[in-house]
Amino acid sequence: MAIPALAVKQIVESWEREPPWGSVYGRFDVCFGGLDHEDPRLRIPKFYEFNADTPTSLIEAADIQWLWLEQTGHGNDQFNDITQRLVSGWKRNMDHIEAALGHKPTVHFAVAEGQEHGEDYMNVMLLAETCRKAGQTVKLITMEDIALNKCDGRFYDGDGLHIDVIFKLYPWEMMVQEEFGEACFNDMERIGQRDENGNYTGGTIWIEPPYKMLWSNKALFAILWSLFKDDPRSKWLLPTYLERDAPESLVKFAKKPIYSREGADIILHEDHRIIQDNTTRMYGAEGHVLQELSLLPAFVDETGQSYYPVLGIWIIDGDAVGMGIREDTTAITTDASVFIPHSISDGPVRYERKPVPDAETVEETIRRAPYEEALGQSFDDLVAYDNRNVAGGNDGKGDKAYGGDDNESGDEDERYGRGGYDDGGNDTGDHDNTRDNDDRGDHDGSNDTVEYDINGDYNSGDGYNHSRHDAGAPELEAACGVAFDKDQDRRPASH
Repeated sequence: MAIPALAVKQIVESWEREPPWGSVYGRFDVCFGGLDHEDPRLRIPKFYEFNADTPTSLIEAADIQWLWLEQTGHGNDQFNDITQRLVSGWKRNMDHIEAALGHKPTVHFAVAEGQEHGEDYMNVMLLAETCRKAGQTVKLITMEDIALNKCDGRFYDGDGLHIDVIFKLYPWEMMVQEEFGEACFNDMERIGQRDENGNYTGGTIWIEPPYKMLWSNKALFAILWSLFKDDPRSKWLLPTYLERDAPESLVKFAKKPIYSREGADIILHEDHRIIQDNTTRMYGAEGHVLQELSLLPAFVDETGQSYYPVLGIWIIDGDAVGMGIREDTTAITTDASVFIPHSISDGPVRYERKPVPDAETVEETIRRAPYEEALGQSFDDLVAYDNRNVAGGNDGKGDKAYGGDDNESGDEDERYGRGGYDDGGNDTGDHDNTRDNDDRGDHDGSNDTVEYDINGDYNSGDGYNHSRHDAGAPELEAACGVAFDKDQDRRPASH
């Protein structure tokens, strides 16, 4: 499964927690043509994979398609309790986390800098908001803000606050390969520790937990097939094999990297010929699986164009609570897919019809006050955070993580993030000016141009330079001996 040895102990320990805690969400991708589809093979749902670590399209599934239903009236209901269950899921998990830590922590939310469209950032904003609604204090940071204290081996944010709990929209398989990956797992050994004075000296709790490295791994489905191929429930699985173990009789298959996102580097084979090749060379060094070919159902429009919908089944705190549909013009769902809302046509009407908002309502929705009140940060802070994450907070090549104030213990630190990565494009088509099921708007997804200079300042395009940290890159490198690779491979977080 391409799992490094340094991660195994925490994978096991995070899995064996009883009662279970530490996991909030995930998304299964399912092939299904409907119970009455003309092809009997498409009448039974088949699971492609489990996006268990960094799934996105959450805003579209939780909020935008619900607004579509309310405003169009196209249907009686929708399979969508995502937002409400996120709130209750955060509450249940945080009750257990507070017990493990011995205090009520600030929950950090992190995403890498430098995205052009801000998809990961917007998903993190929604997760942070639902956590806040669950009664938690939240703080928005970037992966590049995370610092390792060389003296105590613990992780701090850019303001010197120890990171007790953090949700990171950043792949585990990347973290374990980075400079501070081993320190991250060593730090988890100390979760819950306190000194003789009762001060918390323990490690950081990461959400999603380390065991999600197994669940988000495509080799998992090869293992499931080997264990359960004779079980009645195997009807929902596709025969899947590690490449070296695939039988010669398998001539119709999808070749998938063990780690892959947004359809990258997947190749479809049928009877010794390639029918679609989405090679990007971003993934595959870790190995491949071969999964029996099960093409998505095709829906053809009046022009003859085929569309292939994949069902995303959202798992929140262990339960299936909603669905989002992504649709592409090819059998492989890529980052060019669009999000399609759904509705339930029968049964009782379970919503109140709402008017399509006019310009005045839209203006009210995106005004400043709700952001400041909800997240406890000034609007300027949120705009700065938005600029760093959405508008290309570095030069797109994994630039240096500038800055590095001393943390609260006064010791030198090193930056965790390695310059970020790009999530490879919009896999849904809807990001900005979204609104929750409550009465306030989400972030406006601004797209101002941001540039950084060698002193660690950035220019937001407004004619002023804004300092990110007191110390610039030269000071940090002199103190810590660390500089981040400008040519760091930038791979996507989102599925």
